[in-house]
Amino acid sequence: ENQLYNAMTGYLMALSGQHIDLPRGHIGGQTGSIELKAAWLTVPDPENAKWNRYKLSEALLHDAEHDTCSVSTIALVGLHIIHKTESQPQWIWATFEHQDNAPNQSAVDEGNVGDNYTFFNPSCEPQAIPQHCIGNKTSSCDSTIKSDPPQSMTSCIPNDSPGFCVTPDCPALPVQVTRVHAIANGQDNLVLDTNEATHALIKEKAGADSVWANYMLIDVLWSDSPVDENTANRPPPLAPLSISGMRPSPNERPISNTTMETYIQGTTCIQCHMHAELAMPTNDPSLTPFASDYSFTFQSAGSAKGTD
Repeated sequence: ENQLYNAMTGYLMALSGQHIDLPRGHIGGQTGSIELKAAWLTVPDPENAKWNRYKLSEALLHDAEHDTCSVSTIALVGLHIIHKTESQPQWIWATFEHQDNAPNQSAVDEGNVGDNYTFFNPSCEPQAIPQHCIGNKTSSCDSTIKSDPPQSMTSCIPNDSPGFCVTPDCPALPVQVTRVHAIANGQDNLVLDTNEATHALIKEKAGADSVWANYMLIDVLWSDSPVDENTANRPPPLAPLSISGMRPSPNERPISNTTMETYIQGTTCIQCHMHAELAMPTNDPSLTPFASDYSFTFQSAGSAKGTD
């Protein structure tokens, strides 16, 4: 309704003093804004019984480089859910994973790890990176090319980036993944107890073989002294936005999803999202970096057809 899919429209709206203030949920009223980000794994052998533990779906995968499509079975491995409410204008941030994703780093250090994890192989051996993929920087993944000269072999070091840019012509090679911060009952969030109670309820109501009993809450981020930067009579805020009062404290207990923040597990989601901005309608560096209410969705806004 507000045409915020158009970068120019969004920018001019903020420039005129209107806030990018996503709807808030109310008890007994509107649900409010919810954003989901899911991580899926392509399944080469869906007939394998191990996939009975996963939420499966069929996906049409588009290869943008070659403009081709293929149908694939995919398995849900990670999920972010964020929700904006009246009492939490900085949003509530929850993240979930499949329990077979990766072991705790502490267990790996102790040598106490089996071979049932999807993203960790105790018998890992480095693999040769195809010659045409070595150092193949692209605009979206320069940060993965860390060495000079670029590395020619993959690494078995946990949570080490792949060393080359994954493209249709350079498909992914295995990366070792561990959970740096083990799931725990914290002072702010009783995560282990919540998972135990929820799994018991799922099995009672949906059956012992429900796939959802194999997923676990990693943690929830919320504020005990929320800051609303979209209050009336104030100009639209600029990025970065406030992360005041977040619990657990990002400095004390980072929250990350091993499938989506594999290489940055020392941070927490809102430390990234506080920098979310509206898409710029032009490349003019003097334009004001208006904040987009912690949502990166608006950075995908494009120009309206027929305009520059």
